[in-house]
Amino acid sequence: LRNKLIKNLISVMSIDVLVKASGLLLLPIYLKLMTQEEFGIYSYAIGLSSFLALVGSMGVYSTINRYFYDRKYSKKEVVSTLFLILVLSVTILAIFLFLSMYVWMDFAFGDIRNSTTICVLIIVTIFHGALDQFFTSLFYIDKKYKEIQRFNLVRLVLVNCISLSAMFIFSQNSVIERLSALIVSELLVCILFFKCILQYFSIIKFNKDLAIQGIIFGYPVALNAILGFIYSFADKYFIQSIFNFSLLGEYSFMLTFASIFTVLFSSIHNFWFSFFFNPDNSHLLSHKLAQLIGLLFVAAIIFYFVVLFLIKSLFDFNIFNSIYRTGISYLWLLVSTQFITSINALFNNYFSLYNKTIYGLYVSMISLFTSILIIYIFVNKYQAYGAAIASTINSIISLILTIVFIRYLKARLC
Repeated sequence: LRNKLIKNLISVMSIDVLVKASGLLLLPIYLKLMTQEEFGIYSYAIGLSSFLALVGSMGVYSTINRYFYDRKYSKKEVVSTLFLILVLSVTILAIFLFLSMYVWMDFAFGDIRNSTTICVLIIVTIFHGALDQFFTSLFYIDKKYKEIQRFNLVRLVLVNCISLSAMFIFSQNSVIERLSALIVSELLVCILFFKCILQYFSIIKFNKDLAIQGIIFGYPVALNAILGFIYSFADKYFIQSIFNFSLLGEYSFMLTFASIFTVLFSSIHNFWFSFFFNPDNSHLLSHKLAQLIGLLFVAAIIFYFVVLFLIKSLFDFNIFNSIYRTGISYLWLLVSTQFITSINALFNNYFSLYNKTIYGLYVSMISLFTSILIIYIFVNKYQAYGAAIASTINSIISLILTIVFIRYLKARLC
């Protein structure tokens, strides 16, 4: 069983690596078709879209992990109920954002060109952002590892082929062209894989009691994620508002490489879910968690030096424009932040295990107030390097708070 689990983990991670590696391989092409400012705007728009998808999700991704194997409900009840909640919630959010767009548009983008069109496209991307995560959560919790591989590969091919084609053909505004192509390609992916949801979905299987329990369970998780995303997104906001989108382009460029660590970790974390929430493994959790953290620490060190060598080599061979090279100085801070944030995600699972997700919300609320001040001070003084320093400091504060609350919970429950 252990060998099979390792084999599945490696196979799924290999696809994740391929997907992310392809993004890096294609990055020189994308950057040839986009100015540094346009790359900064696009990265900012995608980050904002991801944040809004979190807002609309109502914690459904965590809830499906919690209730999928709960014997009180059938799998059809769980998937049908949570999917309907997700669609309804995202639709309501999209309508609200569209009606209030001229209120938040200037705050988010200032006076950049075509900001209205970009904001409309961001609202539309919320739907596929929420659905993609629902597909992934369902595949993992249902142990459909081959479907995960197919899903990621199809997304890889369609998104990049359609995006590059649109940017080559039109060559007018690369941000709008890439966002539009992303929407079309992700829609096709959802259509192709919707049968995986239909096998569990039935309107008559909607369970009102489960819906209420799911919302009660999920809303602290959702708010926690939202608050966490706000303070992790604040660095990008302050960079573009205090300085400009060109500097944000440099910062986003380095963050693209550093975030590969999070992609790799997400695969490990999804496998960890099935082990962590299994009651038969409760006596092994502390020991296995320590082993996993040690493994991630070693992996983070190796990862940093590999990525550093890769980036320097790419600049030496003039694969990337040298204007992005300044960001190498704070790459180690970005990787450190990814590592600490990954550890924090592992500990956060205890809040769900103890059905005390509200405590995760407390951590995020405290972190939010401290982090925004820290980010503003450091960005204002040290620009992008300051943003990287502030992100590392904030991730450490958040991890410490999470561990303190978990120890408090364990003391109360034991």
